[in-house]
Amino acid sequence: MIPQILVRNKVDLINLLVGRSGYRRDEYGRIEQIRLSAKTAEGLEFIKFALSEAIEARTFQAANERLGSRAVLD
Repeated sequence: MIPQILVRNKVDLINLLVGRSGYRRDEYGRIEQIRLSAKTAEGLEFIKFALSEAIEARTFQAANERLGSRAVLD
């Protein structure tokens, strides 16, 4: 499965009570949605955060797959 993140732009044009920048996680704890404004740069930090989190998770998964049967359990 290819990881996907829904990015909703233009929160600066939406009612402040509804359209604030931020992110939402799915039931597995992964970021699934980001709300931002490219015009005002509000919420762009969530893109960086989500990408670094996804890369870290992918790197951890790849390392575990490489270990495979070499892993020793105590």
